[in-house]
Amino acid sequence: ARVTDDLYEDRSSYDSWIRLVNGNVSFEVNKTFKIKRLAAKGPLINAAYTRGVGLEIERRFARFTGLSKEKTVALHRELVVTLADWIATIDLSMASDTISYYLVKLMLPSDWFQILNIGREKFTYFGDKRVLLEKFSAMGNGYTFELETLIFYSLALAYIKVAGYPKHYEFVSVFGDDIIIPS
Repeated sequence: ARVTDDLYEDRSSYDSWIRLVNGNVSFEVNKTFKIKRLAAKGPLINAAYTRGVGLEIERRFARFTGLSKEKTVALHRELVVTLADWIATIDLSMASDTISYYLVKLMLPSDWFQILNIGREKFTYFGDKRVLLEKFSAMGNGYTFELETLIFYSLALAYIKVAGYPKHYEFVSVFGDDIIIPS
């Protein structure tokens, strides 16, 4: 017998091992001993799909920028130590909550938007309450970190161009929501 309730849809056309889920389940994790961070646990098949998409974003980002996750951590340390007077460091709070559905739709090519949107959980559950999400993805989604990196990097490059400093692109680095730009 299959368990069905508001969270699960009963679809008799699927095999008994498949359960369609209407959203993810939100929970809090400790960011520090005083601050909690909201995260979400999505369906297993979404987790696998979104992680695969996240790895592809990471691979293409590294190919385009030369910045892999491993290199970026060391680069941030080096830039902060050697160029402290020339750079500004920005660490956003609740960064994944700031990336809305429409921002992603606006910034990404339509084919990439569709790829990401397929694995996006549109609802979250807080206990028994189902909530429609306007943010694109939560911490716990397999591509949230890479999507944040891509969007914030793009915005940082746009800032450099608009501010009139196109020769300073080498001072731009992003690792999730940790951003380094020329001061």
